[in-house]
Amino acid sequence: MEELTLLTYPGPNDLKVRIMLAEVAAQYVVKQIDIKKGEQFHPGFLALSPNNKIPVLLDTSEGSVTIFETGAILTYLAEKYGCLLPGDQPRRAQTFAWLHFGTGGLGSTLPQLHHYLDTPQSPRVAVDRFAQEAIRLFSVLEHHLASNEYLAGEYTIADIPSYVSTSGWLRRVKALSDGKLQETPHINRWLGLIAGRVAVSSAANAARGSGE
Repeated sequence: MEELTLLTYPGPNDLKVRIMLAEVAAQYVVKQIDIKKGEQFHPGFLALSPNNKIPVLLDTSEGSVTIFETGAILTYLAEKYGCLLPGDQPRRAQTFAWLHFGTGGLGSTLPQLHHYLDTPQSPRVAVDRFAQEAIRLFSVLEHHLASNEYLAGEYTIADIPSYVSTSGWLRRVKALSDGKLQETPHINRWLGLIAGRVAVSSAANAARGSGE
């Protein structure tokens, strides 16, 4: 019986956690929570994830540990396996700062933009609001990566959420920007570095397989 169970549904946050699980070479089982059927609102799932969001990670290796929220799961795995989280300051602090940028900045703005873009008759002011914020966030990312190979200097858990969000949305946001978001050579270089990691391609394949 595996010690780690991932309660999840195919999507960006699922992929973020699968990448980390692949990076640490963890064995785990997947239990799908069908959010299209509202299973995230079932009492049993709410007892594990009070915010009714996937993914959730269960670890029974030492008692029973339940972790919800993507950033918390990445941090837990990094500490459990001693991987992708610097132990010294200020690199550790920078890792957490950019982790929150990815989960609370890009990870919050882009789903809202997706919602309003793809909802018929969405108010233009809402589309513009989230499009402009996405442009700003990608501009911050491009500026930072001009002088840093990875977000916290070296590859860490901080890169994973922003990588998934950026690889999925950069092209579309550029198209919406009316030229405000121009060439992004530093982001492109960074995306290529991460996409080339074996764990990243392995996790993407696993995520695609689970969605079929």
